[in-house]
Amino acid sequence: MNTNEYLESIEERLLNIFKLQHQGQKDEKLKFQTEGYMHAGKMLGLVDESQLKTLIEKAHIKVFGKTVEARQQEKQEALMLNPDFNVINIPAFLRKKQQETGKDVE
Repeated sequence: MNTNEYLESIEERLLNIFKLQHQGQKDEKLKFQTEGYMHAGKMLGLVDESQLKTLIEKAHIKVFGKTVEARQQEKQEALMLNPDFNVINIPAFLRKKQQETGKDVE
């Protein structure tokens, strides 16, 4: 496996993780495996930290349409507007629909 193939495989894993998150699901096993896979790439000298951060941002934007930082900021703003911590348990796509319509979405 060359570096480009390795980077593509990481991106595929990240996309899967973010797609699940976007649907309100989690796969902790996949997340931890991917973190280990990325760490191994760093240890073997295939990638560096900046390449991995770029991949994470790229995959995040593909799935959520915004950077990790922008999404975290939205969560913080949602908490400030509604200090009920249960709002964070609502998947982002449902929170967005609620904001757009002003109604609870089931």
